[in-house]
Formats: sequence, C-alpha cells, structure tokens
Amino acid sequence: RSWTWATGNAALSLVTADNRDQGVRLGDMNGDGRPDLVKAFADYPELGAVEPVVRLDELFTLVTREAPGGTLEDLIHPACRAWRPGPGSRALQACERAGQWLAIFQQSTAAGEGAFDAQEWQEYCGYRTRALAAKKAPGVDAAWIAGFDARAARLLGVVAGRLWPLAGRHNDYAPHNIIERDGRLSVLDFTMYNEGATCYDVCNFWTKLERMKRDIRIGARNVVQLQQAFLRGYGGADALGQPLFEL
Repeated sequence: RSWTWATGNAALSLVTADNRDQGVRLGDMNGDGRPDLVKAFADYPELGAVEPVVRLDELFTLVTREAPGGTLEDLIHPACRAWRPGPGSRALQACERAGQWLAIFQQSTAAGEGAFDAQEWQEYCGYRTRALAAKKAPGVDAAWIAGFDARAARLLGVVAGRLWPLAGRHNDYAPHNIIERDGRLSVLDFTMYNEGATCYDVCNFWTKLERMKRDIRIGARNVVQLQQAFLRGYGGADALGQPLFEL
C-alpha cells in the first residue's frame, strides 16, 4: 500500500506492505492525505508525533521531519536533582502529557483483547539474562537467575488464560523518545511498532523513571511525583497493581 500527503509545495510518499506491517499506523489508511497518527492528535495541540518522510526497510529506519525542542529526558533529569524541593511545574506537566499521549495513542490503535505473548517475553528475558551472565554483571549468577525464573513462572501462571487489552505498541516509549518544547510533546521513533498488551508501554515509561532513582544526584521523591503525574495523565493509576505490570 502507498500513500501521499501534501507538504508545502511537494507531496511525499510512503509505501508499506499491508495493514499489519510495522509502522503502518503512521500511514494514511482513509486516503485523505495525512498520516493517521498525526490525525489522531488533531484535537490536542499540545500533543503530536513527528511526521514520517520516508521508510528505509533495508535499514529498519523511518526518516521523519525534524521536531524542534529538547528531549523530555533532558528536561526531567535536572528537574529531579536531590536538592530541589520538587521537580517543577514544567516537568510535571510534561510527564502528565506523556501519559495523556499514550492513552490517545492506544485508543487510536486499539486491537481488542488477547492473551499475553508469554513466549516472546520468555525469549527476550532469556536472552537478557544470558547476556548479563556472560558479562558477569554484579549479582547475576546462577542463584539469581533461578530466583528470577521462579518469580517469572509464578507471574506467568497468574496472567495466563486471561485476556488483556491490546493496542499499538511503540516498544520504546520513554523520555528520550519524546521531544518537548513550550509544553508541547512530539513522540518519535516508531521503527519497532507492533501490536501487543497496552501495559507494555506504560511499564516501559514508568520503569525508565524508576531507574533514575539509582543516581545519587536524583531525589527519589521528585521522581515519584513525575511517575504519579504520568499515571494521572494516562488515567490508569491502578496499572501498578496489575500482575502483568509486575511481570
């Protein structure tokens, strides 16, 4: 499938294989000349996504228009310094809008319900634990891996047999892939897009914030406020209690 949309004095074209192809949600599926993901945020001037210019399948790359501003990561790190009494209104607003963006993105790419892909998860975790063990990462030994596997088996037993909401999955939804300028957010890097459990992107963003607490220069209480703002914007503060989130 191919589509085009006007841009200034020219029209740009993209081609994709079928309606379930990687990155297809960036396409113009109703033929009105604008990428679907851009249209999804038409009613939200403070939110958006960068527009694709061309897709280079051989390089697994989407070339997109430049998004002016700085990354959300560069905004929130200094805002969370331990000496600060709080992260500040700009960082809080940005994280809340990041949650709102994700909620709209998932609504526009909703794919019903389905079982959690345990095999995909197990293969990924197996790869990561083997890599950590090969690098002799501190604390990662046979006992640690056995404990991890036991906990994973328990959680997989809980989530198995249940249906979970599915939607488009960014797969790297994190502060470094969000551009902020004057309160407006633009999300980039959709090269790993596919469909899966809605919990995944929520967990990924929240966990990236959680890892900031490892930095002795960062105030954990400030990070907690950003996490709360993100979940508030997403509208799913109860996500933390879900076994799939813990998994």
